[in-house]
Amino acid sequence: MDLLEPDLYSWTVNVTDGIFTVASQDTFKFYITPPTSVVSSDINNPREFKLYQNYPNPFNPVTRITFTLPEKSPVTLKIYDALGREVAVLVSGELPAGRYTEVWDARNFPSGVYFYRLQAGKFSQTKKLLLVK
Repeated sequence: MDLLEPDLYSWTVNVTDGIFTVASQDTFKFYITPPTSVVSSDINNPREFKLYQNYPNPFNPVTRITFTLPEKSPVTLKIYDALGREVAVLVSGELPAGRYTEVWDARNFPSGVYFYRLQAGKFSQTKKLLLVK
């Protein structure tokens, strides 16, 4: 196979109801052209520390929190109530660079405003979330 030339593929369609089978009289043809370049994706190679807004928000009772790390870092992701008391720890440890999504199941917590804080190396950011039951 020459990677610089497009490849020709074809198929025919057969339809069956379990008893009868009908074959199409047409053959469908298409070409697949090889890619001309490869672009690095920021999803797998993030360029910055970033904490995204949780989704869904408001939520009941489960939400997802996504963050990115551009380098290997010690990471904590914690949930706090409106009075600033720590109520859950979702991540605590060293993680390699990448994109992460953590799930918080708040079924045992009362409705209200909560905060989540990501600390990764020297980066720290806090966002608000709302649990509505």
